[in-house]
Amino acid sequence: LLASSAASDVYKDRDTDFEDEYSAGLKKYAREQGVVLTGFIKGKKLHALLTHARCFVLPSSHEGLPIALLEAMSYRLPVIVSDIPANLEVGLEKEAYFPVGDIAALAQKLQQNIDAPYRQKEYPMEKYDWDAIAEQTAADMKNAQSPGRNGKLRHYPSRLISATVAPTNAISSAGAIFSCRPRTP
Repeated sequence: LLASSAASDVYKDRDTDFEDEYSAGLKKYAREQGVVLTGFIKGKKLHALLTHARCFVLPSSHEGLPIALLEAMSYRLPVIVSDIPANLEVGLEKEAYFPVGDIAALAQKLQQNIDAPYRQKEYPMEKYDWDAIAEQTAADMKNAQSPGRNGKLRHYPSRLISATVAPTNAISSAGAIFSCRPRTP
């Protein structure tokens, strides 16, 4: 996440979960380079960072559905993400991706972002809309409890539907897990 250097005062107390020589050296180097390592943030501080960021970077080698990416997209930030399957599934433009682990490609994408005039991006967020997901889940649950063609109740094994989303106007991520179990007569 690229933000103004003034943010460093706000986040100077953030830390890693486990302090070791590597993390201490990394934090020292980051401070010297004007990089802000925020640690975990939420609420108003997250909103302030995402509102004033130039771009969002997610260089992960492993992710599930990248909620942080969806949240950055909801703020219309330009994004730069690794080409791992979870990030590719979001369906960004080709230019948003770089090969995972390719530091030179990431550096090039960052430099392009810095050199270009800032522009917010529009992203298709419809499939992450909380209301639509809730409505679809409710319809699926109702359908699972309705009689089938032969007049008998449909039998579905217990299953877990996971719907994790970042609403387009949210300040923090939202997630839900629904457990669907058909009623037995």
